[in-house]
Amino acid sequence: MSEETLASLKPRSRALSRTLAQIVQRLQLEDAHLITLAQLQSLCDDLGVRSAGKVVAARLKSNGWLLATGQPGVYEFCPMERGGAISRGDVTLPLQSLLAKRHELRAAVTFQSAAWMHNFADRLPTRLEVATPKSVSRVSVAKEIESELRLSSFTPRLGPQQLRGVPVLAPESILVHMAQSPRDVRSWASAFEWLPELTEAVSLELIKEELEGRHSAIAVRLGYLVQRLRPDIASECSAYIHGRVDFGKRGEKYRFDSTWHIRDSVLPKHPSSFVSLAS
Repeated sequence: MSEETLASLKPRSRALSRTLAQIVQRLQLEDAHLITLAQLQSLCDDLGVRSAGKVVAARLKSNGWLLATGQPGVYEFCPMERGGAISRGDVTLPLQSLLAKRHELRAAVTFQSAAWMHNFADRLPTRLEVATPKSVSRVSVAKEIESELRLSSFTPRLGPQQLRGVPVLAPESILVHMAQSPRDVRSWASAFEWLPELTEAVSLELIKEELEGRHSAIAVRLGYLVQRLRPDIASECSAYIHGRVDFGKRGEKYRFDSTWHIRDSVLPKHPSSFVSLAS
């Protein structure tokens, strides 16, 4: 596509100078989605554009070719076919923009958000739920995207899957994360709706791999949670029972399970109430 063709097709509301047209043309040819200031500066250097990346970003943003993402220095590109400054509306955009800026961050979608991406849950929470390693400062990350992402500390043993452009925890990792941090699950009532399908799909061997090296209390909570849905997993986890374990916050009103020695203060009903899909 020549610069003249691009100029003739562009919407009046998104005017372009000849210099900016070169940049937009390259972004369209590369099918760009998110672009950082560093990438924009590199593109300017490659095309021989003398203006600084910040200046170019400001001009493209003012003309509707770039949209703010909530992450400073990260923008969403609006190609010509959208006809204006219209976002793709991708639910994963907040996480994509965070990862575009912080390449070192090992983050992955978890809990109901991940279950939805795996097609086990039928609805997505208001805020995307994301697992980050304990080594990551949750405070510093939360300040950047606290209104868009809900963070919980978890480092998976299994590699995440790439879905909708972002890393998503494997089904086995989701279950173990729920057992590790039951208080971080936004709604256990909602979780009870999709847990049967998720639990049916997991592999016992991969569950064992995900539990490897973790605290025994996590295995006990997991066995308690899936006792009716996956007796094979529960049987493996029962070997770790040796003392009382809290499923929720200690000190709150709880339901006590004498078999698992669990003090459950968060589940809406006992896990034995699940109906196994295999039955």
